[in-house]
Order: sequence, then C-alpha cells, then structure tokens
Amino acid sequence: MLGRRCYAALVPLMMGFIGLGGAIPLQPSLAAQTPDQAIPRDPLTAGTVRAADSIEIDSRVRKDVLDTLARELESRYAIPDIANKLAAVVREKERASAYKNIRTAPEFAGVLTEDLFAVAHDKHLHVYFSFAPLPQGPPGLPPELRRMNGGISEVRILDGNVGYMKLYNVLPVELARDAVTAAFAFAHNTDALIIDNRDNGGGDPNTVALYVSYLSEGKPYVVNTFHWREGNRVEQFKTTDLGELAYGSRKPVFVLTGQGTFSGGEELSYDLQVKRSGHQSSHGNQLGRRGREARHSRARRRRPESGAQARH
Repeated sequence: MLGRRCYAALVPLMMGFIGLGGAIPLQPSLAAQTPDQAIPRDPLTAGTVRAADSIEIDSRVRKDVLDTLARELESRYAIPDIANKLAAVVREKERASAYKNIRTAPEFAGVLTEDLFAVAHDKHLHVYFSFAPLPQGPPGLPPELRRMNGGISEVRILDGNVGYMKLYNVLPVELARDAVTAAFAFAHNTDALIIDNRDNGGGDPNTVALYVSYLSEGKPYVVNTFHWREGNRVEQFKTTDLGELAYGSRKPVFVLTGQGTFSGGEELSYDLQVKRSGHQSSHGNQLGRRGREARHSRARRRRPESGAQARH
C-alpha cells in the first residue's frame, strides 16, 4: 500500500516500522544525530542521500530499537500468532547479540526488515530510518504525490476502439479522484478497456473502490473490509453508483498483472476478476492466491463475495 512505498520518503535516521496505519517510532533520540538537510529524495524508492551510510549507531540505539520493535509488533501486528513469533525472534536476536557488528542505521533497518520477512512473509512490513522525528499517528501526504497524476501514467485509445490505462499506483482518493474521473471520461465510449496493473504498487483501498465503481453499476456494494486489531475496529470500502459516468459492467475489461503488481494493485485486479469475471493476463505473479491472502501489518481483510478471509 501507499505506506510501503510513498511514505518511506518521510521516514528514511530515526528508526521506525511502517504498517497500514502509518509509521511507528522506535528510537526517537537518533534523529538529533543527523543533519536536517539530509533528506531522502525519492518518495517511491525510499532513496536516501549518501550521508546516511556514514551515520553510526551504538549498542544503546540497537537495544532501544529492538525493545520497542518487539513491543510494538506484539501489540499491533494484525495476526496475534505471527505477532508473537515476530516479537520472539526480535528478542532472541537481541539476546544472542546478532546485530552487534552492525554500525549504521541503513544496514540495521535492512537486516531487521529481512529478519521480519523471514517470519511473516509480509512485504508491507518494513523498518526504515529517518533524519527527523516521525509524526505521531497516520502520515500526512508528501507534496510530491500531488505531481503523480493520480497514479495514472498513460491513457490512450488503441486500434479497434480499445481503451488503455496504465496504473503505477492507487494514490489516496483525494489526490487520485480527478485523474481517475478524467481517464474514464476519455475512455468512456470505447468498446473494451485494458487496465495495465503490471507496475501497480498499490495504495489506497478507497481509490480501488473508486475504480471498481467506474467498472460496475447499480446499487453500491462492499468491495473490501479491514478488521483492525487496535480497537477491534471494522472499516468497509464501498462502491459508488456513478450512473451514466460509469464505464459500466457490460463491456469487456482486460486486466494485465505481473511481478510489479502489489498490494492495492493486486486488490484491484482481484476485485475486477471476481465481480466482473474479468479477463486476466498474468505475467509471472500469483494473483489468484495473493488476491485471497494479501497481508497488511495492522489489519485483516475479508472478501464479501467469497467469505474467504485475507490477511492484509
């Protein structure tokens, strides 16, 4: 989702981990050791300046990070059994001094991410480092996102009056709505549509619901449900009846997926496959399995159409 890729720009040398709900600070004091001008450049790749590689951490920082990481995972990770396993691994690594030879924050963050993935196999769960204190609560929107055209890189009409949309993200709906509306208006009178999700790295489930709204019709229905562990909260994402503005459900829609299809990109592909019996062209990924078993760090997802529970 969006937090995995875009929010990394805000948090590359205070340690923190990213889940669906935002950034969780792990070591606040480390930020003071880093110059303010050393800011990560690329919100999509979490690219950082070279200065980060030379920022050293000591045993106190490693201990503070590991203690907080274990505690936060134990209390916040979506699936309690896996949360306990993750916390146990972190504590065992600390007892064994497994990270004693790691001296820089980027390396520490990378190794921790790999170790967490080995247990949870959750690509949304990352440890990052930050040059500034992490904001409390859900992250704000980086200004760079407003220049990303709603996550749509290309819209055109192919021979045979076939529409084509290439998506590389599903940005927050407040940023994506205008671009999505314009794209479907442009393709409205085509006889078929191709949604190219091969490089769609995910984003906002509200925006996924907006796409599904354009590709369906009639009474709104639930596309996705998140079951949050914190507060046992349930959040539903529904379609909207767009009337004549919708592309509708009667014309053929083809969805392209590939190794770059992730998170919300998988959700969109799977939702269209299930609701429209859409045509899928998959290039090397496992959309069918991942569509039913996607994970996020702090919420579970349930598909209303199948009753199958997905961890997302």
